[in-house]
Amino acid sequence: MSDHPLARDFVRFVLDSHPQTPWPALYDCMVNAAVMRRFRGLGLSELRAAGVPLSLSAMDELEKLIEEARRVPPN
Repeated sequence: MSDHPLARDFVRFVLDSHPQTPWPALYDCMVNAAVMRRFRGLGLSELRAAGVPLSLSAMDELEKLIEEARRVPPN
């Protein structure tokens, strides 16, 4: 998982909001949350700086981040 706890918290936020959403539909939920600044008011650039790769070229990295976050029990 990303070394930045904010990345983990964002992924958990989206997973908790959409618990049954499979990959890759979860990607749309994540991008929507970022664009709408639903997580702590943070947008795409802030989340990218925190280690959340939301670009299409980083889908493999994002999928790994999600898989790791799914292993962490929800709050």
